[in-house]
Amino acid sequence: MSIKQAIADLDDSERREILEFILEGVSTPSFGSMPRKETELLMLEALVKVRYLDADPTLYQLTQRLRVTRAKSRSLIYERDLRRLDAAKLDQLLQSAITKPLIQKQGDLFCLEIENPLLTDHLKYKLGRLGHATDVSFSPSIVKLTLDVFNALIVDLIPTERRAAIKAALVAAGAADESFSGLIRGVLVRLGGRFADSAGEALGENISDYLAPLFSGAGSEITSRISNLFPGVT
Repeated sequence: MSIKQAIADLDDSERREILEFILEGVSTPSFGSMPRKETELLMLEALVKVRYLDADPTLYQLTQRLRVTRAKSRSLIYERDLRRLDAAKLDQLLQSAITKPLIQKQGDLFCLEIENPLLTDHLKYKLGRLGHATDVSFSPSIVKLTLDVFNALIVDLIPTERRAAIKAALVAAGAADESFSGLIRGVLVRLGGRFADSAGEALGENISDYLAPLFSGAGSEITSRISNLFPGVT
């Protein structure tokens, strides 16, 4: 799709709104005074508004449609998200990324694919606060976490006030009744055995089927899903 076609697909009110957005931006505080970086971000937002770019464009989309380098694309995404995403929103995005890990080795290495450079920095900050380090030596988009680190991250992202209900749901599913952190670790160990090197995909399942309910807090869904990891226990 071309920019011309994207604009043609808009209705008149949308075109008027986007034109106002651009003209007000380049005229604030006075015409031509906006730094180049801010001008680029303004036009990037306009391209999102006309739907030439996705609401959360990928590095590949920016590279292909704007004809810029991958490094430039990462910089644009970082600067844009720095202005629009707060810590709470970054935590939500991190929760989403956590539910879709790749499990390697003997089920004790969890890899997260995170393209968003600001989200990677947010992850590093959270893990640093928890006393852990990240491994991004393989690729800036792949973060490797050991079982213990991944466990600590999940526990940290689940609000304290929801842990009792989640713990009850896990115990009802057959998990051992121990500390909350120990419960989560036990689930991850079982998941590692089931999905290491994607072997679990042959079962027609997805890791997110098990991890996503932990963040949504749906007790019955947690119990029904996690019970599959503890056959013969319940």
